[in-house]
Amino acid sequence: MSHTYLTANVYCRRLFGSKVYKLALSAATGCPNRDGTVGVGGCVFCSAGGSGDFAASAALPVSRQIEEADTRH
Repeated sequence: MSHTYLTANVYCRRLFGSKVYKLALSAATGCPNRDGTVGVGGCVFCSAGGSGDFAASAALPVSRQIEEADTRH
């Protein structure tokens, strides 16, 4: 398939030689768009529950979260 532009999918496939997946991680930080620092109510990128909906528990170290998320693909 020929594109007039390079999509992120095509770029990553060429760079890494296979499909690349985004892993959801939780750094257990707050959100300035929810806590009133910048705004309230969140932003268009997050669901009502926040951006960590698909992440593992924030109680786990990030290295363990990566391992758990990687086994889902």
